[in-house]
Amino acid sequence: MNVYLDVDGVLVDRAGNLAPNAELFLSKVVGNDNTYWLTTRCHGDAEPVLTYMERLVSPETFELIKKIKPTTWATYKTEAIDFSQPFVWYDDNPLMGEVDQLRSKECLKNLVRVPKNEYGTPLLPVYAD
Repeated sequence: MNVYLDVDGVLVDRAGNLAPNAELFLSKVVGNDNTYWLTTRCHGDAEPVLTYMERLVSPETFELIKKIKPTTWATYKTEAIDFSQPFVWYDDNPLMGEVDQLRSKECLKNLVRVPKNEYGTPLLPVYAD
């Protein structure tokens, strides 16, 4: 299954702090060849997002996120999603056009909207072993 990850509002809060369980979350969802950055911080080149994330995560997590592949899209992030493969997309605030495209392809269930607490901290799903 392909995994698509946003950064701001998902892994990092609006103040630039790593979400409390982001490293655990990443350890559970990052695969070898099936995880993709789907963020405004990455347009075809993962280096900007890696540079940003390196100061926030442990060295072990940084080695893990180096496996995450870049995506390229112009208007909507959904342009980078491979709809021919099963996927999940973690985002906090998809655009209406993106939601419409997911709905038209009957893939709205593949979107995981990451909520925030009252302080704006992303509340990532926690996975048990």
